[in-house]
Amino acid sequence: MEAIFVDTSAWDAIEDSGDRHHTAALRCKEELVQQRARLSVTNFVLDESYTLLLYNIGSTRTVAFKRTIETLESLTWTRSMEPLTMY
Repeated sequence: MEAIFVDTSAWDAIEDSGDRHHTAALRCKEELVQQRARLSVTNFVLDESYTLLLYNIGSTRTVAFKRTIETLESLTWTRSMEPLTMY
């Protein structure tokens, strides 16, 4: 299975119970966990996600989210500027 790119809106929907897609996002998350899916994200998306989550769920839960993300073995981080370093 190819890695699945996870964008800011998905991280927010998973973490923010007030998001209109929260329930569907949690179902999707559980399916991906059961499938042991590989996930992919860029440093820019994570930065954007942390900022949005700070506004939507507060600092305590955002810091907890960040710590969880940092320990996910199924998540591959890509630095967005890497392709530009060859020029």
